[in-house]
Amino acid sequence: MYQEMRSLHDVVTRVDSKLDALAGQAVQINDHENRLRSLEAMPKTTDIEPRVATLERSRWPLPSVAAATALGALGVALWQAVGR
Repeated sequence: MYQEMRSLHDVVTRVDSKLDALAGQAVQINDHENRLRSLEAMPKTTDIEPRVATLERSRWPLPSVAAATALGALGVALWQAVGR
């Protein structure tokens, strides 16, 4: 009889600890949901779009400068190879 009561006590203790863990996880989930909802409710920022467009426009010369440098180096290499 004592063994049955002891095993029942152990089972109830395990269930209680699992329920406590689930309650803690539920609080964390609710906190995450609230933060996500507040982020979704914030208006979208449009002040960054002009800055991004400016950066995109100023970036295109870089590949063309690299290509021009490569062609210049190729030309110098060919000129030296033919000259010698």
